[in-house]
Amino acid sequence: MPVGPSEEESPREIKDNETNPYISSIALYNLSRAHTLLASLATKPKWTNADTSSVDCMHYDGDTALEHCASQLDLQPNQHVLDIGSGFSATGRFLASKYGAHVTGIELQRENHELAQRITVRNVDPRVVERVRSVNADFLRLTPESLVVVGGDGKPSSARFDHVVSLMCIMHIPESARSAVFRQAARFLKAGGKMYIEDLYDKSCQRDAVSHLTERELHQLREIVACPYLPSASGYVADVAAAGFDGVAFEDVSEKWTGLVRARTENYRGSEKPNADLQKFYDTIAEVFEGGSVGGVRLTAVRR
Repeated sequence: MPVGPSEEESPREIKDNETNPYISSIALYNLSRAHTLLASLATKPKWTNADTSSVDCMHYDGDTALEHCASQLDLQPNQHVLDIGSGFSATGRFLASKYGAHVTGIELQRENHELAQRITVRNVDPRVVERVRSVNADFLRLTPESLVVVGGDGKPSSARFDHVVSLMCIMHIPESARSAVFRQAARFLKAGGKMYIEDLYDKSCQRDAVSHLTERELHQLREIVACPYLPSASGYVADVAAAGFDGVAFEDVSEKWTGLVRARTENYRGSEKPNADLQKFYDTIAEVFEGGSVGGVRLTAVRR
């Protein structure tokens, strides 16, 4: 039988946010909004993806981004996807409902994981309930032998994942751990399996290979966005290639995302009772994009 979405991995005791101690403090991960929304849905027996999208979508461009992701992966029904930094499992629910994928999400923060489980089991689509699973674990401490994949009939996950995805998560990883994340992704992928990432990068680092991010920008990224380090475009590609990937494609989406994040912050400012901390977070993201030194990337690669 497929592994149910309520199970957890416990390869060791997880200490929340040990990879980046700042991450739980950022406004985007303030769970009060999510709890308020779910309370308003309490009397509705089953939930659609749209019911919770206002709080569980943590990437840019909503479903359009996930459709692009699936297209880049050439995602097929019943393929197995590993989602690194899965948050509330919105990516998994979309890929399961629209494409019939099995998605195992790895989420470090226990409260995010528990809310992901809660949302998934109430989904109106039976395929989502059966095919999407959140695991509360530190991705860097997992092994293919310790992780049982959803839809895998209880078998270990060694060489079972067709794809790895990560949307707006890698930016929270310190420089010292980034290479390990990419090596770990390769470890969980089949040979020829694809990886798709959406992330930030340092646009200011050009031919001289020196970052020109200002002290203000560095502070904003570190303290408000929980982003301790950003690589250059060439550095990003080199790190992924060194971890065991070929065909690394780096698509700059800075211009598109700059417009999206500006629209997001202005829309939220005009909403009913905007939260001051979340408004500050949205304003900060818009400011660093518009400053021209922080960019957005969609990266794809194939495990060799």
